Amino acid sequence: MRLLLSEQNRCSTIELLWLVVIHRTESIPLNLVYNKSGFRIYPILFIKKFSFFQGRSGNFNTNASMQQTNIRGFTLIELIVTIGILAIILTIVVVAINPAEQLSRSRDAKRVADLDSMKTAWNLYLAQATTTIDLSAGTEAAVGCTGNTTTTYFISRTTPTSTGHVDGGATNASSSQSLGGAGWAPARIDQTPGGAAIPVLPIDPKGTGTTDDFYYAYACNENTDTFEFTARLESSYFRNDLDVDGTDGGNSAVSYETGSESGLDLVISGK
Repeated sequence: MRLLLSEQNRCSTIELLWLVVIHRTESIPLNLVYNKSGFRIYPILFIKKFSFFQGRSGNFNTNASMQQTNIRGFTLIELIVTIGILAIILTIVVVAINPAEQLSRSRDAKRVADLDSMKTAWNLYLAQATTTIDLSAGTEAAVGCTGNTTTTYFISRTTPTSTGHVDGGATNASSSQSLGGAGWAPARIDQTPGGAAIPVLPIDPKGTGTTDDFYYAYACNENTDTFEFTARLESSYFRNDLDVDGTDGGNSAVSYETGSESGLDLVISGK
């Protein structure tokens, strides 16, 4: 046997027993390797032909060393660059989404749906009424449910005002959503056989303020039993892309109009 110094790890007990058996049966000279951890025995021939015992241990040690060496944190410059890139991406996303426009679209969608639902309720009332049709709860002489020459309308606001998206003073303004002639649009749709098609009168999603153009307007003609609803739209998508207010068949290119009046000219929208 020859005794050599080495810094290799100790072999396992199974490896050692296997080597001893090989040595006894085939008389292969042993290379006895000594290190700080103890003795390690290798067949010289086996080392020359198959060095995977040493190679395996060496690879394990090398990988562990590489893992320890490669672990490091971000530098200040890397963090600044990363934050800057994220800020740019966030800005692009916000501009593309345009949250304000999205909110305006949702309100416009509700406006169109509200006016269409009221149109359905009014048409059902006109078609099924078994009593005298009353589109303004008996107030037509005072408020203007008499034809397209009048300049007074019913609007869903808290106080009367002449400002807004309709021309002329609105002398009957109310935020009440009640049916039965007590709400802001006082047709007696509560007299529809089987009940009205809507539970309450809807109002503009922006509320019932008096300082903007966003409210619903209603006008009617008792002579022809016709009516019209109108609402101001605010989103670029509904006003420009879909052109909802310009293709509804009404006389205004700035408001959404619907109803049964021919030409939809009962409400004269000026803005």
